[in-house]
Amino acid sequence: MNALDRFIALFAPHSALRRAQARHALRAYEATSPSRLRTIKRARFSADSDVRTAGLSLREAARWLEQNYDLVDGALDVLVRAVVGTGIIPEPLVRLRDGSLATNVNEQLTEWYATWAEAPEVTGEMDAGAVQRIKARTLFRDGEVFTQHLPGEIRTLRHLTDVPYSIELIDPEAVPIGYSDPRKRIIQGVQKNGWGRPLTYFVARIDPATGQMITEYVPVPAARMDHLKIIKRLRQTRGVTVLASAIERLEDVRDYDETERVAAKIAASMAAFIKRGTPDLYNPETTQVDEQGNRVPREHKFQAGMIFDFLESGEDIGTIDTNRPNPNLGRYRDDQLRAGSAGIGLAFSSFARNYEGNYSSRRQEANEQAPHYHILWDYFCSRSERPIWRTLVDVLLANRMLELPRDIDLSTLYAVDYSRPATPAIDRQKEVGADANALETFQDSLVDVWRRNGRNPADMWRKLADQAVKLEAISGANPSAHTSITPDPTDDAEPLADGDDESEREEAA
Repeated sequence: MNALDRFIALFAPHSALRRAQARHALRAYEATSPSRLRTIKRARFSADSDVRTAGLSLREAARWLEQNYDLVDGALDVLVRAVVGTGIIPEPLVRLRDGSLATNVNEQLTEWYATWAEAPEVTGEMDAGAVQRIKARTLFRDGEVFTQHLPGEIRTLRHLTDVPYSIELIDPEAVPIGYSDPRKRIIQGVQKNGWGRPLTYFVARIDPATGQMITEYVPVPAARMDHLKIIKRLRQTRGVTVLASAIERLEDVRDYDETERVAAKIAASMAAFIKRGTPDLYNPETTQVDEQGNRVPREHKFQAGMIFDFLESGEDIGTIDTNRPNPNLGRYRDDQLRAGSAGIGLAFSSFARNYEGNYSSRRQEANEQAPHYHILWDYFCSRSERPIWRTLVDVLLANRMLELPRDIDLSTLYAVDYSRPATPAIDRQKEVGADANALETFQDSLVDVWRRNGRNPADMWRKLADQAVKLEAISGANPSAHTSITPDPTDDAEPLADGDDESEREEAA
């Protein structure tokens, strides 16, 4: 309160109070003041409280949409294809002390990973690429996915490859959201320390006979568990589906699509009705009834050129005109899907399967969407693939399955890079030209270009070396002296006369 307000308060306290209230109102945001025409909704609870209340319902709604709405199923396919593709392949980058790549060690690691990738999962039903895709799909649809590491010899488990290491994919429902114990710092199935770091995950047992989960929880140390989750707030224990903010809109669009389809089917069926005349024209004796005295409905099959000669007195034929299909359906649907794609994190053209527009507009959409896909890919690699790689290297070292040179740099033993799904080219000629220009001006490297196009640099170097050897062998070979020259059928030269000598014939040839 300034000096003027204190002076006014001495003689007119009510006026001073109104001045203070007015000054406070000017400092506040207008959007925080509800009115008759504006109702402000607020999220007052913590992230864990919101997930505990709505997390299970969101997950079930997302699964239902995936099962019953083709666009949502396709949207999840697009996310999986953009983040994982055919599979994220590691490229080991172990180096020697002089800084050069340890080629022998990197080749060993690559071969062992290829062996392990044939059956890395405990059920043996999926290879590494399929495991990555189902993990990514579960992450996007359910909001989270769990992976348990099982290295070394385990009494009840037989590893399916020569590498004694397997992983187990755990459904989010197996770690119950409703299991909490504040005294033990257990929040939604996860026990944490005072800093909020996960210590133990409680996983429900599964009945092998029925496949149903039993309410008997097995504690799994956090060191053996990877928890991928999509979170929006700090200290959020469990994840939520990427469809969370768009579920209502997607359900409305699906209902609208179904309604329009039914209306179009009715219009295509050419339904008709009989309009009756005045009551005095109605003759009950001509009405057909069944044995129970119920009226038998009159049904007539429409045929080309049919004549309506079955009408009674005062009756007329009317047809149902629904003006279907609705010409505005596509535009309205695209507008709704454009808004929904923003919440899901998808490109609208990929979501709606609408690829209209020129090269510049489509390229701009791809440029804006690429960073989001890259963020998801980076998170998936750092929280899923890197822990798997480190465990795999540890298992190989513990079982003496790697031959390490004496001058190896041990600090780079876990160094690895990962391939990315190739970005589809909109105009191949333009984009290849841009890559070539970037290479010529030293703005990019061959390795970066290869990775951007979904190629493994190690494989590319090997292929280029093989190609160089083959080209050198071909260039050193002598062409056959008996190679015939095929005459050009378009050659309109006149034939030589019989009196021409041999030299003129050779010159003409």
